[in-house]
Amino acid sequence: MLISTLTVASLSTSIASMTLATTSDAPHIITHSMPAATGFAPSAGERAFSVSGVWCNVGGATAVWNPSTPNHPVTATNLYRVEGGVLEHLGASWAHHHICALERAQCMTCTPSGTGCTSQLGVGCSTTSSASFLGQQASLAPRSQVNAATGVPTFPFSAPAASGSLARRCRVPVSEFDPAQHAGAAFAFETVTLHPSNGVANDLCVTRPITAASLNGNPIFSGPGLDGTTAVEWWKSLQPDVDLVTVDTPDDGRVLVAATVLPLGDGLWRYVYAIENLDSHEAIRGIAVPLDGATSTFVTQRFPLAHSGEVTSNDPWTVSVDTSVRWSGQSVARNPNANAVRWGTTYTVTFIADRPPADRAITLTRFLSDTTFTVALAAPTGPDLNDDGSVNAADLAILLGGWGRCGGCAGDFDGDGVIDATDLSILLGAWDD
Repeated sequence: MLISTLTVASLSTSIASMTLATTSDAPHIITHSMPAATGFAPSAGERAFSVSGVWCNVGGATAVWNPSTPNHPVTATNLYRVEGGVLEHLGASWAHHHICALERAQCMTCTPSGTGCTSQLGVGCSTTSSASFLGQQASLAPRSQVNAATGVPTFPFSAPAASGSLARRCRVPVSEFDPAQHAGAAFAFETVTLHPSNGVANDLCVTRPITAASLNGNPIFSGPGLDGTTAVEWWKSLQPDVDLVTVDTPDDGRVLVAATVLPLGDGLWRYVYAIENLDSHEAIRGIAVPLDGATSTFVTQRFPLAHSGEVTSNDPWTVSVDTSVRWSGQSVARNPNANAVRWGTTYTVTFIADRPPADRAITLTRFLSDTTFTVALAAPTGPDLNDDGSVNAADLAILLGGWGRCGGCAGDFDGDGVIDATDLSILLGAWDD
């Protein structure tokens, strides 16, 4: 197992700035962009969404894109929110099964494998799917029927019939993005694509911020697509003090673990941990955080609900508190459809404690093998907003630059969605220059 800290060098770097040359003698699929989003008719207090996508083959061989066999990609759509310093996965679609490749040249010189809509994506070629097509219910299948480690879906897939505008799509209660209830919150769509020729995990995901108010109508993006960027990396881009670790397991996949600690005042802190499973088939069914002598209260958990007949359980994890705070789901032996952090999904857990931030080694439990591994997470730097080792005028300038409503921004030390006098007081109290 490889455990290493993930550095997000430049979230704004696009595929256009890459050296666009074939990278090997094998296919190599990347997600190039997320050009558009659409919303479907609300129903029973919920609304469903879909987004468009562009995929490119930057490898040196054609990539199979055959809808008549399991050898084709699948794409899942997610909606996330950062509010009060906490990342939450609000909604998740089923997996869209791609049907053919369009052989376009949006990334580099394209050597097409054929004409029209083909069963292979040629070297250097791109293909697209519109938001309405990626949300086409007949092409959406349960995520549970995809082996994330190999990228191979069950074929043909089986599922209950789709009925209504919400079925199988990325569906979210309208209250979760109501501007009146979530003023200052930041929102983003994410897609995660799996393909039998998967290479670098992050190449097949893209995250793009969305204007919150537009989620009630025609969704409007508030910034460029962050190609190769997961939702937890987007969270870190909003809050630089989030510590982020990526865990790559050979022959399985990638899990990203991120954490921050939010000061609440009166000697209390809110500890936040987000586990994003990008493409691990093993999945994650539990997390344990040592308290190191602290007293813990107000333990929470958040995950997107399975829906539309997906077999995965929505039963919350069991919580226990002693020398650690533990969230535990059922083992695969007890329930093969138990709630676990499966591919393309993020689970966020939090608790309040009466001890200031400290470096912690947390333990995660895999779902399929029931084995554990440990991830070391560093305490956030707090008021040292530019991480230069001092709290000084440079940090003050960063805080003042974000003054006011600022969902998930650096400088919102108390995590209330506003940079105000309370946050200024925290910074000045730590002043050391």
